[in-house]
Amino acid sequence: MLNLKIKFKISLLVGFFLCLFIFNSIFLHAEGISIGPSKVGLGDFFNISIDLSSYSKYLYIVQDENPSLQNTLSLDCLNQSNQTSYFVCKDKYSITVSSLLLGQIGNYTIWVYDYKNFKWINAKLEIVSNVNMSDNSTSTPDDTFDISPNFVNKKRMDLYKDKPIFVSVIPYPDNKDYYYYIDPYDKKEYLLPFIRVNSYYWKQFLPFVSLTNWEEDGKMISYPLFTPQNYLDVLYEGKYNFISDYNPKKIVIIESNSSLDNNLMGYELERYSYKDEKLRANIKKISISDYLFYWEKIGTVVYVQEDYPLALVASTYASLLNAPLIIENQEFDVPSTFVNRRIICVGDVSPSDGAICNESYPSLESLQDKIFQMTETDKIILVNPSDVFNSSYGVVSASLYSSILAAAKKELILPINSSNPEEIRNTLKQKILYYNPKYLTIIADFNLIPHRSSDYNLGFLESIVSSVTDLYYQSFSTNPDFKTFYLSLDQGYYGDIDGDKAPDLFVGRINGLKERDVSNYIVRDLFYDSLHPKSNNMKFLASSFYVLSVITEGFSQMFKEAGYNAVANTTSQEAAEFNPSEWENQDLIYYADHGAPRWAGIYSNFLPPLNKSLVVVAACDTASLQFDPVYLYDSFWARAISNGAIGYLGAVSTTFLSTDYTYFLDDIYRNNKSLGEAIQSSFNPSVLNLMTILIGDPTLHINPPFLIKREIKNCLPTGWWVSPVFSSLCCSGKTNWLGVCSSCLSDGTWAGVANAGSCCSGKTNWLGVCSSCLSDGTWSGVANAGSCCSGKTNWLGVCSSCLSDGTW
Repeated sequence: MLNLKIKFKISLLVGFFLCLFIFNSIFLHAEGISIGPSKVGLGDFFNISIDLSSYSKYLYIVQDENPSLQNTLSLDCLNQSNQTSYFVCKDKYSITVSSLLLGQIGNYTIWVYDYKNFKWINAKLEIVSNVNMSDNSTSTPDDTFDISPNFVNKKRMDLYKDKPIFVSVIPYPDNKDYYYYIDPYDKKEYLLPFIRVNSYYWKQFLPFVSLTNWEEDGKMISYPLFTPQNYLDVLYEGKYNFISDYNPKKIVIIESNSSLDNNLMGYELERYSYKDEKLRANIKKISISDYLFYWEKIGTVVYVQEDYPLALVASTYASLLNAPLIIENQEFDVPSTFVNRRIICVGDVSPSDGAICNESYPSLESLQDKIFQMTETDKIILVNPSDVFNSSYGVVSASLYSSILAAAKKELILPINSSNPEEIRNTLKQKILYYNPKYLTIIADFNLIPHRSSDYNLGFLESIVSSVTDLYYQSFSTNPDFKTFYLSLDQGYYGDIDGDKAPDLFVGRINGLKERDVSNYIVRDLFYDSLHPKSNNMKFLASSFYVLSVITEGFSQMFKEAGYNAVANTTSQEAAEFNPSEWENQDLIYYADHGAPRWAGIYSNFLPPLNKSLVVVAACDTASLQFDPVYLYDSFWARAISNGAIGYLGAVSTTFLSTDYTYFLDDIYRNNKSLGEAIQSSFNPSVLNLMTILIGDPTLHINPPFLIKREIKNCLPTGWWVSPVFSSLCCSGKTNWLGVCSSCLSDGTWAGVANAGSCCSGKTNWLGVCSSCLSDGTWSGVANAGSCCSGKTNWLGVCSSCLSDGTW
């Protein structure tokens, strides 16, 4: 009997400790984090509870049998009282999770970092095969799709054969903005609607980003997706035609569901494509309703709040997951879309019929952190998301197309809703210090993210009205804006972190006259290497200043030695007019001379099609404006981009002869650097050189077929200086002009603009020529001109330049 009592007590004791062990295993497995229950069926829910004073906002879930299968769970502590920084949460936290998030049976370890004790702690979870789907998933899945058991998505690749391009032509439903078009074949006049990027269009466009760009087996797969300006632009989009250059066998037209739109598109495009031999292709029309059909398997969807900045960034996350993007209150926001699928929620959304979010990113910052964690990208894109809601004439809604570039190149979009340069820079600087990128791409209209400023401290330039500079066009310009000096904000402000007025990042801007130009540029950029081969032709143009001719011819010779078909066309004629044909079929166009907002040797409207040319313009003002609403003309840079240029380097303001793009060319064609690296390393923070801007993708590598064999140095063998700066003591005790020793004339005066002795007593002459002193005592050059206008300096020695109101 005694032995039985002892055995009974031992059994009770063993049972107590066994129960305690089971309870501890289920609810108190690891200090600070607990899982309940710790064993669930695939499809059941489990709860994660954290009781720590300071811990990471990310939970890392690793499958024990296959550690490469990892999931990250972002805790919703952003912008709440229990967050202490971007990555640290505090106090108790509890979340209910569906095991569908993990997608497979097996044993899992859930890790969280304890910042107080500086160690990782974990809890265990087991998922078994006795699947018990939750009550809120009662709908049957769409029979069109094979639901993937591990929630991996897969495209129908047969729909992507024949090298298709995708063209989005979705007008606003109530669009009344039409234009008349004369058919080049039958000469009849047609009335067609414009395609506008607006508060409606983005909801129809963004889902197609992940349809055309997605990651598979660690590699991005991309197909062209762009927007024309109007229906017929699909085949005839200005002077440069991407479709003809890309040469697809299939054009997929994405239409709205309006029968009117379908009739217009179907009739016009099919008719044109078969009449033009060069553009003949298989035209396939799809509507938004066909969107999900492009996936063979859909296991995961990204569900985003009806909020443009959130959806913009979410579209790139959907691309990383090869997942459809479902926008709240749009066509696919229905129960059948979510049933039996892993649902990733972005923003303040709740899926239909009580389905739950398996993964949530409640704020823009949390989603950006997730993308950054997945990609470890060193590239960020700055946009102003207000552009799609801005109906002002001439404002380009550029931000929408950042989604394509970000998805294809794994870049991180930073929407900043401000047009104040200081606010933009302050916000951007915080993000740069946080993400530590190398590249900054600004995709924005000049009006919404300003590209230049005259309020910046430019020192003595703010008071100069006559100078030894490229001020030729100020002599006949009636626009006072051209008499103001501007800083390029892209390089010297947004990209400057340490305050030295030089970029610390590789900065470039993508912009255009119309949405079509931005859209076209991005596909041209992304598929640059697969477009028609380079011509290897290069053109070097210069006039006005004799030294520029020598420099430019020296450039041409260097490129010719490397193997290019390099041709120089130079003249000493002042502001020479060049033939537009000089610009045709050139990989590089270098122009050094006078410039104006719409002129660089030719007027912008005479620019021919540009064969993905890199255009480098060392001249005044050619990137100063986007569109002039007063004088109604385009800026030169904008027309160059519209006509097919792959990059444009120019000035946002009046410049000086010291403007020097030598090292930019050297870095690209000798060191094979990207456009952004080249502008950053060659940018001169001198007050005389702060006007330079790069229009183009800073991450783009030209990949020149031949590299220059010798460095483009400051001093050429002839003794001329490539960089037009004051240099050496060629003439003892004085400074010569452009480093040319022969500039010391026999009479002791100067061939350059400098102190020239006593040719005109007590004054400085023009070019060292004594005859520049006119009979009336004024000057024929840019210099102090006596008392023509008392106490002031006139322009070119002409007294009549003093207007009646005292201005010049």
